[in-house]
Amino acid sequence: MKIQFKLQKRKTKKQQLYFSNTFLELLSSSGFIWFRYSRCWLKLLRWFANTVSIDNRGNVRLTFEPESDYGSHHYGNFEGMLNPPPWGYKYYTVGNIPTSASLPSYVVNSQRNTVGNSARILLRVNEGRQIDQVFITQHYDEYENQGSSYDPEQTFRITTNFLRQLRNGNGTCHIILRNMQLWCLLIVIMTTPFSKEFL
Repeated sequence: MKIQFKLQKRKTKKQQLYFSNTFLELLSSSGFIWFRYSRCWLKLLRWFANTVSIDNRGNVRLTFEPESDYGSHHYGNFEGMLNPPPWGYKYYTVGNIPTSASLPSYVVNSQRNTVGNSARILLRVNEGRQIDQVFITQHYDEYENQGSSYDPEQTFRITTNFLRQLRNGNGTCHIILRNMQLWCLLIVIMTTPFSKEFL
């Protein structure tokens, strides 16, 4: 089986993986990072995939209030980790456990039992609540003095196809987690030039 995926390169040399169609591509392209963060990231993404609306054309629409529900709030992107949003779009973040009382217990417990309160979803949304970009990332605490709220080296763009696979895909998620060590030994990393088609 040929593994195909695309790696975004920004002018700042920060890398964001652009996940394509299959879980195998996801594991192969993300490397050892997913070994550490896979459980809480996958569970947070699975919750998100089952919360938003995805139509037959691949349009993703927000179904909750991005300024308050599930602890979500505006993300200013002041450190320039992501591309500036087009006119009419804003970035939002969700996944902060202390402010996300309405998140399901399987998401909350996975973060507390693995890497702490670090997994976040960043999403770019227009005024009509249409989502055109989704990222999974690691959040830094203030005491870590990283100079940024999020780690650009562990910020990954998630495609609509991947969200579709996560919708109600409990069995597939468990298979991935059980075989994580094996997959991490089979890492293949390929790079392609940065392309505006991903913006």
